[in-house]
Formats: sequence, structure tokens, C-alpha cells
Amino acid sequence: MFWWARFLFFSAVAVFFLEFGVEEMIRAYQTRKPYDFLGSFFEASFIILISGTLLVAFVWRMILRAKEKPEEKGKGENGGKGVEIIIFPFCPVSLLPLFYFPYFAFFNAPVAASLG
Repeated sequence: MFWWARFLFFSAVAVFFLEFGVEEMIRAYQTRKPYDFLGSFFEASFIILISGTLLVAFVWRMILRAKEKPEEKGKGENGGKGVEIIIFPFCPVSLLPLFYFPYFAFFNAPVAASLG
């Protein structure tokens, strides 16, 4: 039961970031400054790419878990064969660009405006 709650939570977080990326992409096309557009566009593309990939991976693992045979339950995701791989989908290093790009796009705008 805890496994399902954990992956449903991860999927909800991925959907949140996917929507945030789409909203950021819409805001990017509404800007008038080219530097703001480039920063927002690449930020939104990266957020959409990462969160969409994570959402597909989480849904895929939930589908595989739902199709698992009852006698294989409790043996791990690979049926007890080989070494189990531990995946940390929300590693702080992988989230760094999500926090860096908005900072660059919004707080360094006067610097970008002075260059142009």
C-alpha cells in the first residue's frame, strides 16, 4: 500500500511541474524582451521534458506493478532475480536547474537589459 501512495505522490508532483512548465512556456511567448524569452523558453522546455519523462516512468512502473503476478509479489520489481537498482528520482542535483533558471530569468533581467 505504501508503494502505491509513494508513486501516486511522485506522479502528482510530476503533473504539477508539467503544468508549471506549460504555464511558463505561455508566459515566455508573451514577453517582449528577447533575453527574457530565451531564458523562459529554455527553462520551460527543460521543466516539461524532465517532468514529462518522470511522469511516464512513474506510470510505467505502476502499470508493471499492477500486472505483476501474485506469486511474484514481495520479491521486488525484478522478481527476485539479480540485483535490485535503487532510483532516486528527485535527487537535489537533478532539481538544481528548476531553481536556477527562474532565478536567472527574473532576478538578472536588469543585467540582460543593460547588455542589449
